[in-house]
Formats: sequence, structure tokens, C-alpha cells
Amino acid sequence: MQTYQTPTEAFIDGLWTIRRDGRQLSVRGSVVREVIQHGISIAEPRKRFILPRGRKGNPFSTVAETLWVLNGRDDVKFLDAYMPMAARCYSDDGEKWRAAYGPRLRRWPRPTSPDVDQIGEVVRLLRADPNTRRAAISLFDPASDFVESKDIPCNNWIHAIARNGELHLSVAVRSNDVWFGFSGINLFEWSVLQEALAYWTGNKVGKYSVLIGSLHLYEQHEKAASQVLEHWENRKTIYDFGIHPAKFDVPFENLDGNLKLWFELEEGARRGEWKQARSKAVALSPFLRDALSMSSIWYCSNCDDTGGVIDLLESMPETDFKAASAEWLVRHNKVSRGHAVFAGPIADYLASAFPHGGPA
Repeated sequence: MQTYQTPTEAFIDGLWTIRRDGRQLSVRGSVVREVIQHGISIAEPRKRFILPRGRKGNPFSTVAETLWVLNGRDDVKFLDAYMPMAARCYSDDGEKWRAAYGPRLRRWPRPTSPDVDQIGEVVRLLRADPNTRRAAISLFDPASDFVESKDIPCNNWIHAIARNGELHLSVAVRSNDVWFGFSGINLFEWSVLQEALAYWTGNKVGKYSVLIGSLHLYEQHEKAASQVLEHWENRKTIYDFGIHPAKFDVPFENLDGNLKLWFELEEGARRGEWKQARSKAVALSPFLRDALSMSSIWYCSNCDDTGGVIDLLESMPETDFKAASAEWLVRHNKVSRGHAVFAGPIADYLASAFPHGGPA
């Protein structure tokens, strides 16, 4: 199993490995290039935004979907505002993701007693016995997943283990699209879960490891992947400029209440009431407050409210949440790279990401 310092390095090497060793095949009508039994370990999973030049991801949808998962949701309506094509492509009925991770994490059905909050049970186990090896989460359901569906869970099993003051996370994945699944959401959402579990159990964040049965790249993404590899010569992530990850800081006992409020305020922001939402966000933890600012920036930018975008950026601390937002805004010509709202490490990062002053 290869070890990398950051998720970005693991993503880049995944692209190289697929290009060098991948076997081309057709799966359900799509052509992919694939490597099998791909194992990686990441030493610093908190450096979770994967933003090499050419990747052109959407950090707003990534953060929003992560909170949607942690809140146990499966409704397509919420995701539609951030990624309508993906939301619809993976829904059988246009209303829900049949195998969404959220309900399986937070409300695994049990016929004769209350549903199981698997996150809560893992926290309970780790607090009761720091050396436990039983803190496992199941995501694949054999009773319901051997069916024809647009949504069969790709991530199947998660295991947390605490040793020497560090909380390590292992994930088993049957199938991972390196472009969307691996680098677009999965590594981000599970690294947030890992950091949360570490915070709730008094540990530091340890290694993140994943075994992927099929790591693949779809044919339609090969050109973009080549551009990413071509631009990787400087080998720098946003974190190499002195930008620090936003720190997860929501106590477990307050998680559901904080998430309930976050989604209420997000609903206000999507109605254009971002100022009211921000004023009420003081009740949220800083992590969720900045996540709400990102959602508000998303809605403001879609309405071409540049003043609102700048106001929100100015309210954010100089973490990766702000840097990732800045990269997207500059790339989409919503804000100039040289705007005064960007200073210090973020300005240095933007100068490297956009050497000619405009979109990469």
C-alpha cells in the first residue's frame, strides 16, 4: 500500500497509475481505464481539498454534500441546487438516492427496535474502550443492494481505530471513479468523518487508508486528466502556501442540533436571505459557520451578486474553505485574482494557480 502525504498527491498518482497500468474495458456501456485492488494511505487527510490546475472541481457542492451525508439525508432536492446532473443521474425516482450513505450512517433500519446511528455507536465504543477494534460501519446492505439500480453504494465499509493518541480510518470501496468519486467527494467526506471521530474521542487525526477494488477513469475525462498531469510540474497544493485546513469543532452532543440549524439557514441563503442567515449563524460552530458562508457564496455568485460574494469572503478566516472558494470564483471570472479581499497565502496561491491572471 503506497503512502502519500496529502490527498492531492494520491489523486495525481492515481491518474499516473491508471495511465501507465490501466486496462481499457467497457462497463455498462461506458469505456473506462481501470486498475484493480488499488491501496493507498494518506498521512495528512485533513488537507482534503484536491485543487490541482485543470481539476476544476466544485468545492461548494463537496462541502454541502458532506454535511448532507452527516445529517443522514437522501433527498435529491437539496443536492439539485449544487449538482443537478449528478443528483438526477444517480436517482431511480428523481426524489431520493436509494443507497445514500447518510441514512445508512445515521439510521440503519432495525425491525424491532430504534434505528441504528452507526456514527453514534462508533463514538460510544471508542469512548468506552479506546483500544476497541469493533468500531466498524457498514454501508453495503446485502438485503437491498443486489438489485438493478442507478445507485449501488460504492463505499462499503468504514473502520475506525485509535492507537497512540491518533484516530485512523480505513475504507473499503468496491468501485471508485478517480475523477468524481475519489477526488470529488469520497475522500473529502470520509476525512471529515475521521476528523470528527478524532475530535469526539480526544484523539488526533491519524492516517486515512483505502482499498479500492476498481479504480478507474472514464474515457470522457481522459483529456482533462492529461491537462492535470501536464500542469502538475510545480507539485504544490494549496496547503504548500501556508493555508491551513478548517478545524472541525462541533461537539458530538450538539451535532444534530447544529446540523438542523445549518440546513435551516442554508435554505434561507438559497432564497437570497444570506445576510439574515449569516446573522443567525453565530449560533453555529466556526466550522459550520464557514461552511454556511461557502453555500451563501455559491448562491450569491449564481445571482452575480459580486458585492455579496466579497462581503462573505471578508467574513471568512484564512483557511482552506476560503482558498477553495477563491479558486472557484477566480476560475469562473466572478472575482478578480488581484482583488483586495485576497491577501497573504491565499493571494500567493492564486498567483500560482492562475499565472496569467485569469482562469487556468
